[in-house]
Amino acid sequence: MQQDNLILVSRYCSLHDLDQGFITELYRYELIEIITIEQEDYLDMNRLNELERITRLHNDLGINIEGIEAIVHLLDKMEQLNRQMLTLRQRLKQYE
Repeated sequence: MQQDNLILVSRYCSLHDLDQGFITELYRYELIEIITIEQEDYLDMNRLNELERITRLHNDLGINIEGIEAIVHLLDKMEQLNRQMLTLRQRLKQYE
Protein backbone atom coordinates (compact mmCIF):
# COMPACT_ATOMS: atom_id res chain seq x y z
CA MET A 1 0.00 0.00 0.00
CA GLN A 2 1.34 3.42 -0.91
CA GLN A 3 1.89 5.89 1.89
CA ASP A 4 0.10 8.58 -0.16
CA ASN A 5 -3.18 6.89 0.80
CA LEU A 6 -2.37 6.76 4.51
CA ILE A 7 -2.78 9.17 7.40
CA LEU A 8 -0.99 8.89 10.71
CA VAL A 9 -3.26 7.81 13.56
CA SER A 10 -1.75 10.54 15.74
CA ARG A 11 -2.56 13.15 13.06
CA TYR A 12 -6.14 11.95 12.73
CA CYS A 13 -6.56 11.99 16.52
CA SER A 14 -5.19 15.52 16.83
CA LEU A 15 -7.46 16.78 14.02
CA HIS A 16 -10.54 15.23 15.65
CA ASP A 17 -9.53 15.82 19.27
CA LEU A 18 -9.51 12.08 20.02
CA ASP A 19 -7.52 9.93 22.37
CA GLN A 20 -5.42 7.37 20.47
CA GLY A 21 -6.83 4.74 22.83
CA PHE A 22 -10.19 5.19 21.08
CA ILE A 23 -8.63 4.25 17.75
CA THR A 24 -6.90 1.27 19.39
CA GLU A 25 -10.24 0.09 20.80
CA LEU A 26 -11.88 0.38 17.38
CA TYR A 27 -9.07 -1.77 16.01
CA ARG A 28 -9.51 -4.35 18.78
CA TYR A 29 -13.21 -4.59 17.96
CA GLU A 30 -12.23 -4.97 14.27
CA LEU A 31 -14.18 -1.86 13.30
CA ILE A 32 -11.18 -0.30 11.57
CA GLU A 33 -7.87 -1.40 10.13
CA ILE A 34 -4.56 -0.01 11.34
CA ILE A 35 -1.50 -0.32 9.12
CA THR A 36 1.86 -0.28 10.88
CA ILE A 37 4.88 0.90 8.88
CA GLU A 38 8.22 1.42 10.59
CA GLN A 39 6.60 1.47 14.04
CA GLU A 40 4.11 4.16 13.03
CA ASP A 41 0.36 3.45 12.91
CA TYR A 42 -1.59 4.62 9.86
CA LEU A 43 -5.18 4.65 8.66
CA ASP A 44 -6.23 4.02 5.06
CA MET A 45 -7.59 7.30 3.66
CA ASN A 46 -9.98 5.34 1.43
CA ARG A 47 -11.77 4.16 4.60
CA LEU A 48 -11.88 7.55 6.36
CA ASN A 49 -15.61 8.01 5.67
CA GLU A 50 -16.37 4.98 7.82
CA LEU A 51 -14.04 6.14 10.57
CA GLU A 52 -15.50 9.65 10.54
CA ARG A 53 -19.01 8.19 10.83
CA ILE A 54 -17.85 6.16 13.84
CA THR A 55 -16.12 9.21 15.33
CA ARG A 56 -19.31 11.27 15.02
CA LEU A 57 -21.35 8.52 16.69
CA HIS A 58 -18.90 8.53 19.57
CA ASN A 59 -18.33 12.28 19.94
CA ASP A 60 -21.69 13.76 19.00
CA LEU A 61 -24.00 11.09 20.39
CA GLY A 62 -21.81 9.66 23.15
CA ILE A 63 -22.19 6.09 21.96
CA ASN A 64 -19.71 3.62 23.43
CA ILE A 65 -17.64 1.10 21.45
CA GLU A 66 -20.12 -1.75 21.95
CA GLY A 67 -22.97 0.42 20.69
CA ILE A 68 -20.92 1.55 17.73
CA GLU A 69 -20.14 -2.09 16.92
CA ALA A 70 -23.85 -2.92 16.90
CA ILE A 71 -24.71 0.12 14.76
CA VAL A 72 -21.96 -0.61 12.24
CA HIS A 73 -23.10 -4.23 12.01
CA LEU A 74 -26.71 -3.16 11.39
CA LEU A 75 -25.70 -0.55 8.80
CA ASP A 76 -23.57 -3.13 6.98
CA LYS A 77 -26.49 -5.57 7.02
CA MET A 78 -28.83 -2.88 5.64
CA GLU A 79 -26.38 -2.11 2.84
CA GLN A 80 -26.10 -5.80 2.01
CA LEU A 81 -29.89 -6.17 1.93
CA ASN A 82 -30.23 -3.08 -0.29
CA ARG A 83 -27.75 -4.53 -2.77
CA GLN A 84 -29.61 -7.83 -2.72
CA MET A 85 -32.94 -6.04 -3.27
CA LEU A 86 -31.50 -4.12 -6.22
CA THR A 87 -30.24 -7.35 -7.77
CA LEU A 88 -33.64 -8.99 -7.31
CA ARG A 89 -35.42 -5.99 -8.87
CA GLN A 90 -33.13 -6.17 -11.88
CA ARG A 91 -33.84 -9.88 -12.26
CA LEU A 92 -37.57 -9.27 -11.90
CA LYS A 93 -37.49 -6.68 -14.70
CA GLN A 94 -36.19 -9.37 -17.04
CA TYR A 95 -39.48 -11.28 -16.57
CA GLU A 96 -41.78 -8.31 -17.07
